Amino acid sequence: MSFVALFFIAVSFESGTHRSKYSHPQRLTGLLVVTFEMAVLFHFFEMAVFFHFVLFILLSIQEYA
Repeated sequence: MSFVALFFIAVSFESGTHRSKYSHPQRLTGLLVVTFEMAVLFHFFEMAVFFHFVLFILLSIQEYA
């Protein structure tokens, strides 16, 4: 997922609450922080899935060799 898509997901979640007590710059900073955290988590998840996929392929090759 791209950074822009994650930012719009964070904006939609934040605008769905309708209980924001913060001013506009604080809300924007919070959205950027949440977007960055989501991007980092998605990156780690993607890397973990890729690592397990490669490990599974290597184990299956070793099993048939």
